[in-house]
Amino acid sequence: MNTAHWSATKLIRALKARKLGALELLDYYAARIKKYDGVLNSLPILDLDAARKRAKAFDRTGAQAGPLAGLPMTVTESFDLKGFPTTWRVAEYTNPPAKAQSLRMQPPFPADTTE
Repeated sequence: MNTAHWSATKLIRALKARKLGALELLDYYAARIKKYDGVLNSLPILDLDAARKRAKAFDRTGAQAGPLAGLPMTVTESFDLKGFPTTWRVAEYTNPPAKAQSLRMQPPFPADTTE
């Protein structure tokens, strides 16, 4: 299913109706990133393992952490995400990684993701 140009609203409806799985959707977009992002380098840091854990949990339980639950999304490195550098796209800021989540990164992106 080609969902590349679907709106977030349409994707959420398909996820809630179980016409589409969160893991299926994540893998679709991960493949597009792999195919198109090499030259662009717009997504220099990916945490697909944690994203897959969250997607599997959503598919298994229908977990509703919020209105965007199950929807793959990107997060700018301008927010602290535990374990990742907060660079603001400035090379000098690559170290050390954030020690805690910023307030903006709370519920939809828990620091500890369980399988």
